[in-house]
Amino acid sequence: MKTPQCTTSIKFGSKADTLSQLQGTSLSPKIPSFLYFSLQEWQQDAHVLLQKAARRFDVGAVAVRSSAVCEDGGSNSHAGAFMSVLDVDPANEQRFREAVKAVFASYPEKNPDDQVLVQKMVTDIDVSGVIMTRCVDDGSPYYVLNYDESGRSDGVTSGSGIHKTVLVYRDYRPEYCDSERVRGMLDLAREVEALCGSIPLDIEFALDKRGLMHLLQVRRISTAGGWHPDTEHRVKRIIPYTERFVSQLTAPRYGLFGTYTIFGNMPDWNPAELIGVIPSPLAASLFRWLISSHAWSHARARMGYRRLPRTELMVLLGGRTFIDVRASFNSFLPQKVPAEIGEKLVNAWLDRLAYNPSLHDKVEFEVAHTVLDFSFDENFNQRYTDVLNSDEKKAFKELLCTFTNKALDISDKGSLPRALKNVDDLASLQTSEYLSFVSQSPVALAGYTQNLLEDCLQYGTIPFTIIARHGFIAETLLRSAVSRGALTQERLTMFKSSFRTVMGDLASDTKAVCQGKMPERDFQNKYGHLRPGTFDIMSPCYKDRQDLFDNCQIDSAVHSPEPFELTHDEQNNINSLLQEAGINTVDAQGLFAYSMKAIQGREYGKFIFTRNLSAALEAIAVWGGGYGLGREDLSHLTIQDIIDTCHSSTRGETTTLLMHKVDQARIEQSLARVFKLSYLVRGVRDIHVVPIHRSEPNYISNKQVERPPVFLKAATTNYGTLNDYIVCIENADPGFDWIFTKGIAGLITKYGGANSHMAIRCAELQLPAAIGCGEEMFERLRRARKISLDCGSKTIRSI
Repeated sequence: MKTPQCTTSIKFGSKADTLSQLQGTSLSPKIPSFLYFSLQEWQQDAHVLLQKAARRFDVGAVAVRSSAVCEDGGSNSHAGAFMSVLDVDPANEQRFREAVKAVFASYPEKNPDDQVLVQKMVTDIDVSGVIMTRCVDDGSPYYVLNYDESGRSDGVTSGSGIHKTVLVYRDYRPEYCDSERVRGMLDLAREVEALCGSIPLDIEFALDKRGLMHLLQVRRISTAGGWHPDTEHRVKRIIPYTERFVSQLTAPRYGLFGTYTIFGNMPDWNPAELIGVIPSPLAASLFRWLISSHAWSHARARMGYRRLPRTELMVLLGGRTFIDVRASFNSFLPQKVPAEIGEKLVNAWLDRLAYNPSLHDKVEFEVAHTVLDFSFDENFNQRYTDVLNSDEKKAFKELLCTFTNKALDISDKGSLPRALKNVDDLASLQTSEYLSFVSQSPVALAGYTQNLLEDCLQYGTIPFTIIARHGFIAETLLRSAVSRGALTQERLTMFKSSFRTVMGDLASDTKAVCQGKMPERDFQNKYGHLRPGTFDIMSPCYKDRQDLFDNCQIDSAVHSPEPFELTHDEQNNINSLLQEAGINTVDAQGLFAYSMKAIQGREYGKFIFTRNLSAALEAIAVWGGGYGLGREDLSHLTIQDIIDTCHSSTRGETTTLLMHKVDQARIEQSLARVFKLSYLVRGVRDIHVVPIHRSEPNYISNKQVERPPVFLKAATTNYGTLNDYIVCIENADPGFDWIFTKGIAGLITKYGGANSHMAIRCAELQLPAAIGCGEEMFERLRRARKISLDCGSKTIRSI
């Protein structure tokens, strides 16, 4: 679909001048009645202007808006910088005068040509918002529709309330846009574009309840001068390839149940949290080597889940990370599930996620049934009433029961104890000699790196995957015990606070260093491998951070566990639930012992395997130095590029060949940044029409806090004080655990699920947190002056 050709040349001036020109065209949207005057005219005879306005707007309220000379320019918009006063009664001369004076007073200079725009308020608003005809930050060729359904005309521009955002590719296929509202917004944008030509536009609109579209304002996007001139063509080239790839992956696949698939960047292994939405090639390739190639499914098959054919869990769509949700859902089915049941269940789970995108980071709890919990019948009947017949449901439940009994086995034969033993084996390998570089030869370093990663895979990430799945099983069972009334949420919180994870030990050791009771060298020997970006070679590890012990508020980070014992009634209640479910491997005490072992083990397993991963990253850094490559260069190579230098001579100078790959990867990453996708892709349609789905955060604790935010990146070292701030981080990575020693008031993350590391750590400390807010909410919050986070009422807002 092409943009209509320009039929009229609009010369942009002030807000009022531009509207005046548009009013003289054949636009179908209605421009509300308006008048405007300059500061000079106001100073000469304000009374006459007030009377004129009273006659013009004899019925209804008006908006008194800014229209300064310095506003809405081609290089500086000053959007929102000046006063606007809404709902002014023009018949009330005193109120009207005060509004005009307030708007003029908000201008930085008293230019006699500055104007005030008086515009009739649109009533009975159904939807209002702003349309950008390009992405404002980089010029990507998308219509950005940001709209509000509160009935206010300034719901979006004021930055308050909850908005919806949809990005529509400029050459979208009409059949992919099935929303009448969205089509109306696009029609408005294209009609205004036809009058204004190729100039990127910022269009403010309101749609009333009669279906009439009102044009409130048009201005140029002031950031256009900084855009790359080839951005539109870059996106145009990448979209057909992504469409083809998605179509191929969505088709039925051998060995997998499900007629289609969905792609999400937060279900299952949550790559958005671990390596980012647009990862570096090195981080993505390490994640694939250690987890998403086969470790993920191999580990689950060991536990008693369905054995799958070799299937990639993570895919890259236009350079962006996504989980193949169909593959994930297949791996949550118990062994020996009949094909007809598996096919029905996977399709039903996919459908539920497709129609409820906000569940994308809660699939193990709200979509798939991965264990026989105490609320299975109620939840299954509510979600999937007609999916299975009674015999099929009975058969599936019996398979889940068998799996659950096997999973809860904490004897030496159980998969959880065996996985913990594997992690202990890796820990025993990690001597100083094992983690040291024996040779500076690039070939030897590449081989050493490969050995570190192979050990990490076999004794680290495969067992960690098993332990992490046990953590989800424990959480599911405990939540269902609460929902069935066997114990309260408060008691469950007390249980989770009754033991310490390895990161709790980190806090205690940090306190010891700050008090001079532990040498910093001993601390770094134990924790120095941690880094905020676990797979990111650009992220400094603890041993390379000079700020680690600055401004420590040690008491706030140290958790002192209090013993927890189930009451007699709680034991009886939980034992009754276990008996009802047919779970006979453990009793109530055994269930809580299992849960503690799984939760602690999950943090311990990651702590240990990341030591190998961190050593591998440091070895790669040294390897790169032999070829004159810095860490940023190396982040654009894949691990296979590095390993290949061990066994394949090159036809040219190695550094030149490697830098060619680096340059190509930089181009690919720049493409990924301007190509837009939501965090859930349900098919080719979502490549053209990109809804920015709302994400319901995972709230931790029942506390309320109101504090200013501070935003930290993985590589941030010069951050100042964090004491009494709400910290905002994108990824809920354990390498950020150092922030808990800084006296923070709360935590907000863009990505991360209910069972992510940061969720567990915040629950342990009873620190108020909102984990996994999603892109739109996170970006709004981190720029706020102050945030009100009320975990008890599950609300979060900017102030």
